[in-house]
Amino acid sequence: MNRSDVDEAVSIAGALARYMTSLTPSSANPYAEKLAAYSPALLWGSKSTFYVGLAGAASAATIASRNRNRQFLAENAHRLPKTKEGWYIYHRYKQLEIFRAASSWSAAPSGALRFGSIAASFCVIEHLFETRLLSRESWANAFVAGISSGALFSIAARLTIQYSKRAIFFGSMAGLSIGVLQDVAAFATGVSVKNPKKLRSGSLDFWIPFWDWDRGLDGFGVFRRGS
Repeated sequence: MNRSDVDEAVSIAGALARYMTSLTPSSANPYAEKLAAYSPALLWGSKSTFYVGLAGAASAATIASRNRNRQFLAENAHRLPKTKEGWYIYHRYKQLEIFRAASSWSAAPSGALRFGSIAASFCVIEHLFETRLLSRESWANAFVAGISSGALFSIAARLTIQYSKRAIFFGSMAGLSIGVLQDVAAFATGVSVKNPKKLRSGSLDFWIPFWDWDRGLDGFGVFRRGS
């Protein structure tokens, strides 16, 4: 590395440091105004679908690569190489096969599509219950959305009755966990997780359907938040 390369690297680092120290909310996110024009529910659903899809792709790719690695070892157990060059080619070919298995349509893309579809259906059902039935944010919306998503997954995957029960159970537990976490975050911050600009309506953050808090547990501090 000569002196010109060092000077160029120093100038690039200096320019990057000046850029980072001069960031403002508008310059850091030039699309903030455009994103603000979209519905918060749409943004929440899009982000949830994207990140859950990434998790599904990573999970499916990991499982496919692990299975292909074991299959490759079993297929070539009787013909192991005997030279250094042979071992090099053996490992390189194994890595290529693992990469092909992880990136095939039945692995990462399919996992992203399946998980993303479940997340999208969950967000849509939760939003419908929130706006059409209960008219408020509550853990009950996420709980019902989890049950419905589990049922839709069972129908789409053509699961047996036994496995369908498990899918619905896990969906309900996942929905309940998500709903409770949303309510806990709203209880701590006073704003909606899905829309930070929206204050949670009413004084109750934890809400049980068909329960009259004023008559039942009036002023029970764990469940109530000051107006």
